[in-house]
Amino acid sequence: MSHLDNRLRIADCANNVLESLDELLTPPRPYQVQTIRNLRDWLSDTGGSRRANVIYPTGMGKTYLFGALSRFAYEVRTLIIVPTKVLIEQTIRQLSGFYGGMFGHLSSLNTITDDDGNVLAMRDYSNTNICVTTDASLRTHSGRVLREFNPQIIIRDECHWSYSPPSASLLNEFPDAVIVGFTATPDFLTMVPPMIAAEERILPNGRKVYVSAHRTAERHFGHRLDDLEIAWGIKERYLSPFAWSRLSFDINLATVPVTGGVGGFDFNESVLGTRIGNGWTEVCAAVSRLYQNNTHGIADRQVFSVCPSIRCAAELTQTVNALGIPSVYVTSDQTDKECDAALRSFAGGRHKHIASVAKLREGWDAPNADICLMLRPTLSILFYLQTLGRVLRCDPNNPGKRALVIDGSYQNLRHEPVSAPFLFCPPTQKINDGDYILQ
Repeated sequence: MSHLDNRLRIADCANNVLESLDELLTPPRPYQVQTIRNLRDWLSDTGGSRRANVIYPTGMGKTYLFGALSRFAYEVRTLIIVPTKVLIEQTIRQLSGFYGGMFGHLSSLNTITDDDGNVLAMRDYSNTNICVTTDASLRTHSGRVLREFNPQIIIRDECHWSYSPPSASLLNEFPDAVIVGFTATPDFLTMVPPMIAAEERILPNGRKVYVSAHRTAERHFGHRLDDLEIAWGIKERYLSPFAWSRLSFDINLATVPVTGGVGGFDFNESVLGTRIGNGWTEVCAAVSRLYQNNTHGIADRQVFSVCPSIRCAAELTQTVNALGIPSVYVTSDQTDKECDAALRSFAGGRHKHIASVAKLREGWDAPNADICLMLRPTLSILFYLQTLGRVLRCDPNNPGKRALVIDGSYQNLRHEPVSAPFLFCPPTQKINDGDYILQ
């Protein structure tokens, strides 16, 4: 089918969703209904752009939109691209609540089942119209996917990871598909200007930040269907209010260089990890004092720590365990089985503290996580917001949840790292330890 045929067919599916909202097991939120309307209207415009994007903060229900659409578009060949294998299983489990049929997937995972052992997804796409894949797997199999599956709609989750030339070229291999990108962080905003094609942006609080012109959702995904912000989500009680604190260390980072990286301009990851790692005993001692004094009630809360290296994550885990607080870490050198066991244990409350480097930055859903220890300073607003989003989800088991982010503060940095006050508070507002940032 041509692109025009595809977009009109999917527009009909979106309209069917709007006309049958009472058939969905979980009623959509008003803003989700509006996004579906916007999708339908964009698709109905035959002269409209071929791509679009939706900006929802983490925890606002973008996967719900995938599911609602799949409920009424089960005969439309749908390819969902996610950044990691962890998200393949998580996405399929969430979508299964909307679509009762079989899913396919492209990854090294085997058959995916629910908690009762019922098969949800098989590897490949021979017997399904909905296939979930990672960007890496699609690169390997794109030619075969085009010939044999030929998706009519491509949903690109965490679409900011598709701005690199290889990923951008990959989407170009499907010229007839309707392509919709979803993300909480549409642009690679940083605290210092990139070397190439830098543009200034002004945050709602009046502060200046920077972005590379070639790393924005507008450039790669055209039309904006919806754009919701964290502050609005908290005001409307779709996200948890959060407070802020700082943990200071006498660790000198004056000579850590700034370089271009996967998250935009940021502190050099290797040098930063070594410098902070050399003083990691001090960091662990400060975290120990938080637990021993039960500062912010930390001993009874679910804590997520962001560390600068795998070694640091392992050592912090040992430190917290030694205090009698069950702790676990998840890093890239572990097997899928080890990571899955750790995540399930934390989600179930058996472990009260979980440490990681970057593996849990995106796509990890743990509504019970309510404190984020940001021990790795960053200049990447994208990285910071993705990490912050891990603790902003509302917890159905804790309706009064109030999240907390604790920023690590190091000495003699040449550039001010991202912090919650910088992103959300006016420059003249004084923030004391434990003050609410948004509520």
